[in-house]
Amino acid sequence: MSNQNSNNQFKRKTYAKGFNNHKGLDEFIQNSLDKYQFVDPREEMYEATGEYSKYIVSNKSAIPDLVIWNKKFNKNECFYGAETKEYNSFPR
Repeated sequence: MSNQNSNNQFKRKTYAKGFNNHKGLDEFIQNSLDKYQFVDPREEMYEATGEYSKYIVSNKSAIPDLVIWNKKFNKNECFYGAETKEYNSFPR
């Protein structure tokens, strides 16, 4: 047995760390977006904030901005002079 092979038997196995369940995450995000609905603010919110309500209470619901409709797009299209023929998937 060569010296190199005998050293490999004691080498620790390394495993890549990090998140890799992208399909599960995509399903969770889509399920969350499907449950999202627009609502009008409750009257008691206006009463509680009084004269400052127009500065504190938003009169319109906002779509969650952390997720852009859970769709992939070519990240290269976001930069001037980028090679747009090459597809660079984002958010992955």
